[in-house]
Amino acid sequence: RFFLEARSQLPLAQDPALTQYVERLGRRLVETLGPQEFDYRFFVVESPALNAFAVPGGYIFLFTGLIARASTEDELVGVLGHEIGHVHAHHIVRLQQAGTLWNAASLLGMLLAAVNPVLGAGALAAAQTAQLKYSRDFEQEADFLGLRTTTEAGYDPQALAAFFKQLLAEQRVNPTGIPPYMLS
Repeated sequence: RFFLEARSQLPLAQDPALTQYVERLGRRLVETLGPQEFDYRFFVVESPALNAFAVPGGYIFLFTGLIARASTEDELVGVLGHEIGHVHAHHIVRLQQAGTLWNAASLLGMLLAAVNPVLGAGALAAAQTAQLKYSRDFEQEADFLGLRTTTEAGYDPQALAAFFKQLLAEQRVNPTGIPPYMLS
């Protein structure tokens, strides 16, 4: 249900070379996980934002702005590994079970704010109220799982940390205008 809504609202890339490339990288990582309860799907969002996100059921979205900023394939794979870590550890489901109320429309509204602030303005207020940011523990767990997955797939585990340092330094110099709670 979320994907159908996302597909109608997010500007998904139509370039088959780009989408197949991201899909191939993602599949290589997922293979290290062994049998899964669902198929992972990888999509590219046409947006200059330096962002990526994952939702339950194995839907992973990378923004073209983030893809363009990655200096190496290892950096890009590090981000994919991190997002796969969120899905593999069922972070959103665990938040729901802990009492956080999520629905596809409000989550999509938050994500749209990264692409179009006007569309996401209402969702931002809801996001602040509902505190729909992953907990720091979940981020650390996704980092750990992502590093393990990328290493097992044969990629440089240090690339993600280097990429994050570069992005944080750039954010200090040129703030994105996206509120910190919107960035995963």
